[in-house]
Amino acid sequence: TTVKPMDVKELSSVLQYLDSCSATNTSFKPVEQQVQKEFKVLKRNNFGLSSDISIQIPPPADTYSADCKFQISRNFMSHSGYLAFENRSKLYPITMSTSFFQMLNVLDSKAERTCINVGVLFGRQGQTEEDWFGNIGGSLDYQEFITTLGWGINLNEHRGYSGADNADSCVIAPYWADFNTEVIFQVTTLASNESDSPSNDHKKRMALNSSVLVIWLEDFSAFQSQQIWKHVRYNI
Repeated sequence: TTVKPMDVKELSSVLQYLDSCSATNTSFKPVEQQVQKEFKVLKRNNFGLSSDISIQIPPPADTYSADCKFQISRNFMSHSGYLAFENRSKLYPITMSTSFFQMLNVLDSKAERTCINVGVLFGRQGQTEEDWFGNIGGSLDYQEFITTLGWGINLNEHRGYSGADNADSCVIAPYWADFNTEVIFQVTTLASNESDSPSNDHKKRMALNSSVLVIWLEDFSAFQSQQIWKHVRYNI
């Protein structure tokens, strides 16, 4: 079923009352004036907001200022259970001595992960052991092998472990890491030769002062392992 709209004649008494109120009652005029003023203000501002009310992300709190240090310490002790009354006896004050801060500095200098430096040498066919340290580049197969060792890093910008004896002439090096280990490959063919060092002592330090030494040889006929292992710092 449909509902018929109400006839205007049925609202005649109500309309007459409203007309009489608008004609006699002056209390509506201030409201109308205020509405007109607000309309002009909105129109002047293109019916928008003149101020920026966008939400700004607040900067993070400085954990080393004010009471933040106390709150962090309290939260840590609460989460670990040391604020419980039965565990109060397990807390001991630390003597702030010079030796204590020295031990802290030693602890801070320790690496967070196990760091391993691997030396990589390349030997062409017909070369002697001394000639290996002067090689740059290498065969295509050797260079493809180098690319599989890890991802290349810029030693000048790298913040992780960068090796113990990387020369200034070596800028790029393969690097691999996980949550527990860092491995830097000290590839001698990626370091340039120095004119003031014909024997390439800087490359010898890169390769021989390593935990592991990898040698890529194109000819095994003249290879004598004892000639290399006697110079390696670690014999495994």
